Amino acid sequence: MESSTILITIILITTSTNFINIVSAKAKVTVKNEIVIFNDCYSPDLRNIKDFHTNPGSVQISHCYLPELPNALFQNLPKLKTLEICESKLSHIQDYALNGLTELETLVLSRNNISVLKSWSNTDMESLHHLDLRRNSIKELTENALKRYPNLTKLNLAVNQISTIDDMSFIHTPHLKYLNLGKNLLTTVTKETFRGLHKLTHLSLHYNQIDYLDFYSFVGNSHLKSLQLQGNKIAVFESDYVANLPRLSFLNISGNVIETIGENSFKKSVEMRVLDLSHNLIQELPETTFSGLEVLEYLNISHNRIETLSKYVFEDFLELRFLDMASNNLTQLPDNVFEYVSHLTTLNLSHNQISEIGDTTFEHLKQLEVLDLAFNNLNHDSFLWVFEQLPFLNLSANQFNEINVTLLNMLCKSVQLYDNPWDCVFLVKELASHSHNAILHFGTNYTIKSKDAILEVPGLECIDSKTGKIRSIVLLDSKDNEDFISQQNSDPESVQTKQSKATIIDVGDGFDFKSILLWLCIGVFVVFGALLLLRNLLKRSERKSEEWRTQHQAELLNTIDDTEKAAKPSDENA
Repeated sequence: MESSTILITIILITTSTNFINIVSAKAKVTVKNEIVIFNDCYSPDLRNIKDFHTNPGSVQISHCYLPELPNALFQNLPKLKTLEICESKLSHIQDYALNGLTELETLVLSRNNISVLKSWSNTDMESLHHLDLRRNSIKELTENALKRYPNLTKLNLAVNQISTIDDMSFIHTPHLKYLNLGKNLLTTVTKETFRGLHKLTHLSLHYNQIDYLDFYSFVGNSHLKSLQLQGNKIAVFESDYVANLPRLSFLNISGNVIETIGENSFKKSVEMRVLDLSHNLIQELPETTFSGLEVLEYLNISHNRIETLSKYVFEDFLELRFLDMASNNLTQLPDNVFEYVSHLTTLNLSHNQISEIGDTTFEHLKQLEVLDLAFNNLNHDSFLWVFEQLPFLNLSANQFNEINVTLLNMLCKSVQLYDNPWDCVFLVKELASHSHNAILHFGTNYTIKSKDAILEVPGLECIDSKTGKIRSIVLLDSKDNEDFISQQNSDPESVQTKQSKATIIDVGDGFDFKSILLWLCIGVFVVFGALLLLRNLLKRSERKSEEWRTQHQAELLNTIDDTEKAAKPSDENA
């Protein structure tokens, strides 16, 4: 059946002893194949679904006004497999509203005002596999809430107000694999909370208020592959939490208040590939913290308070590809600390306090593609010589006075060099004498006027080693600068060079003595000129005023004479 759209008008008549209330509503109904879609509808519109399709496989209802779902509303739709009622202000569902839906596989009731979870049927709904109740107002899970859904495999209860889960609440759903309880109000997880979920593979408890986990919270969930606990209030992470989860491959406990990670915490997590410990309060990592994580590929321990690293802390990481240690308190890196992570492709050490890196620290990272060392205290580049190639390098906001541009050109495709205290003499000479295959990003754009165009060119600030003043350097491409006449400041140490590839121009410090004197002279001339102009304008105004007064007096005298002449004949006639 081709897609069609039908507009129907329903007249609702409510009779009382005193008045009749007539409400007119228009429902938009779209039929496509076996799918019937209702928009902007009311409850009576749903009583005649078979008028639009005799046996629909899916009914989708959205943006309607359905405060209540009555009993047996869909009883005459035995072949219905998918029922969706979303954003329809649904707050109450009668106890047997789902009666007759024996083949229903997916039930979506998201974005409503439902406060109580029940089975809503007097018989088991054995075909139901997916139940979505996210973004409602459910406050608790009772023991019999899921009693009629024995074959449920996916349950989404995210973004509700659930604060308590009765023991044995999931005893009736032994086939459940995906459970999302994120963004609720849970505070504790006990050993009874998820009892009976032996097939559970994905559990989301993110952004609750959990501050207590029982040692055996997940003891019966040995098939668990993904566990999300981020955004809670967990202060202690014990090895027992995941000791009975040998299949766990994804663990996120970021955004908690964990201060310590014990030794051998993940020793039995032999299949873990992603571990996120970021945004906690971790101060140290014992040597055996990550023992057993031989297949781990992604580790994020950024935004903690780690001050030192053990030389052997990463020795079990045979497959690690991504390591993020940004925003900690590291001051140095042990020699060969990365000896065992030879497959690493991305390393983020930004926003630390690292001032020294040994020449051989990175020698085992032959596959590294991204190295971020921004916002540290580095002032030398000798550690870069061990690389054969390093496509992306970030050295912004360090303490570099000079750097080997030749080396950067050989290694890198892109280099971030913002906010370093470069030495002007070195920088001009170095940049002027090399072709820049690497894209060097200095972080400042300058506007330069040429004969035929206004150029926006990259540049940077540097420090004049003789005066200690900050100067500005801009890098111009010669093809845009053929007619550009560069003007140097009077510093004899500055270098003016024009090559086929680039021209370096020292703009100089705009606040030195000569500049101040020049601007002072210009200001005096401007003020003097303004005074002269004002005096001339005043003289011209006075002259025009005098002319106007003279003219006005003459006109007045003429008027008086004419009046006297006209008066004489009158006197004679009298």
